[in-house]
Order: sequence, then structure tokens, then C-alpha cells
Amino acid sequence: MEQTRRPAARRLVGASLLMALSLAGCETLRCEGDGYQVGMKDGAAGYDESRVNERARACQREGKPFDATAWRSGWQGGLASFCTRGQGEARGAAGQGPAPACEGQVGGDYRAGWDIGMNRYCSHERGIEMGSVAAPMAPYCPGRNRDAYRIGYGQGLDRYCVAEVGYQQGLRQRRYDGECRGRNEDNFLRGYRIGDAVHDTQDKLDELERHVKKLEADLGASKDDRQSALLRERLREAARDQRQLRDQLTTLKVSF
Repeated sequence: MEQTRRPAARRLVGASLLMALSLAGCETLRCEGDGYQVGMKDGAAGYDESRVNERARACQREGKPFDATAWRSGWQGGLASFCTRGQGEARGAAGQGPAPACEGQVGGDYRAGWDIGMNRYCSHERGIEMGSVAAPMAPYCPGRNRDAYRIGYGQGLDRYCVAEVGYQQGLRQRRYDGECRGRNEDNFLRGYRIGDAVHDTQDKLDELERHVKKLEADLGASKDDRQSALLRERLREAARDQRQLRDQLTTLKVSF
């Protein structure tokens, strides 16, 4: 089944992506004085080593010196407080990937914690939760509780791939990318197409009602008999079109 013509749906954004964006350094940095303390702060916040380049550019813009060696020394110390077993477990349990800054920089405690958290995240229940909204399968789950997670994901998809959900997705103009292929897709698409048609018909009806209000306002302001007669005729035509669209809307809803 090809992609629908609708705009892309809002997809669930993983917590790992949100954190990556938060650490992307989109803000305009100011040059801060003590390189060691700045490095300590950046490390404790989980920034990777590329942060030193942003810091150096900030100081260069302001014509101030920057001690990259001191920054790296402070960053290592701050990173040690960030890359802990507890932090790794918390990230894993939230479905986040391991923090890039921690890979290869610290001992095995962080990774061990992440493994524990990720194993807890990749559960049968989580699979159902993700599948029931047709969210992308969690990228870090294959290989961990794989069977339980996949079974749950399939069960969740079975709940998603029904005509009622398809109707709501079509009504909301969500994009369909074949998530239900091989799983009751015909029923899902039947509902989807009806919901899509209901949306389009309601759009046309709303637009026509705005047009009618404009015609009524123009008629109320008209002082010319000929123009008034023309506006009345247009109003009669619009009323006929409204009845037809309302009938179409009723037929569509009844068909579902």
C-alpha cells in the first residue's frame, strides 16, 4: 500500500532525541572565565568532548583567551559524576540510548547500569504500549527480552489495526505508512478512507458556511435591487450545496 497523500503525522519523539537536542548547543554561548570550572560543568551535564570547540569559538568571538587543556581536565571530572551506574540505568529505563559522552570515557558501571535499565524498558508491556499507537519499534530492544517485546508489540499493533482506529487516523489527517500491512490492513484502511472523506466533506461544509455568512452580510448591506436579487440566488444555490454536503456527511458516517 503506497503512502497516503496526507502530510506526515506527528510521530512520537523518543526521549533520547529530546535529550540530544537539549545538548546540541543551540544556545549562543558566552565566554566564561575559568576553563576548568566550565569543563566541570559541561561534563556534569553530559556534554561530549566536542563541547570544547563551542567554548573556544565563544571566547574567540569575544576576543578572550580560552584554556582548552584546563577545560578537558575539568570535563573529565564532571563526566565522572554524570556517567554513573544510576544515570545509565535511568537512561536505559527511559528507553534512551547510552550517552555518547560516557562511551569509552569511564568504567563499566555506567554501561552495566544502562543494560539493566534497557532490559527493564524492553518488556512485553512496553511492546504493547508502543504497538498500540504504531510507534516505531524501540531501536535498542532487539536482543533484549526480544521475544517478549516483539510479541507485545505485535499485540499492540493488533489493537491499532482496526477500522475504528483507522477512522480516527483518517479524520485527523494522519499519514499512513503501511504500519498495518499483514495485520487486518483492509479493515484499517476502510475506516481510514471513511474518516478521510468525512474530514474533507466537513471542510467543504465549513467553507461553504463561511461563504453563506459573507453572502448574507453582503445582502444586508446591499441597496441595489439587482445586486440583492443576485445575492439571493447565490444564497439559494449555497443552501442546496449545504444540503447535499450534509447528506454526504450523514451517508459517510452511517456507512462506518
